[in-house]
Amino acid sequence: MEETGDMNEADDTTLPDERTLEATVTALEEHGFSVEVVDDLDAARQAVLARIPDGSSVMTNTSVRLAETGIADAINEGGGRWESARNKMFALDFATQAQQMKAIGGQPDYALGSVHAVTRDGTLVIASATGSQLASYAGCW
Repeated sequence: MEETGDMNEADDTTLPDERTLEATVTALEEHGFSVEVVDDLDAARQAVLARIPDGSSVMTNTSVRLAETGIADAINEGGGRWESARNKMFALDFATQAQQMKAIGGQPDYALGSVHAVTRDGTLVIASATGSQLASYAGCW
């Protein structure tokens, strides 16, 4: 991957330089986030899953990164280590149980997904076509 300090032209395969990365980590920690920088997708999956206590309810919002890392499968097909809010929600009938679906999707112990940008000053930018995942993110912070 290309390394650059100027993120104006960056995409999700462009890595920041060390100074930018360190400043961003510090800013995120100052905003109350616990940050762990990892080298690859496997390490990312291990780091995320290690942070979630057994028995927790976890909502896996739609995310390419959750799929690529295997995090979504680990939660949703994990054999019961965690309670998959996604599975519980989609087992209900939308026509008759929409309110219960909203409650399950909006109130998990943990919500996993992606952000569209992380700024150098520690701001996370999240956009959503439908807004469906925003409630679970807001409830977890």
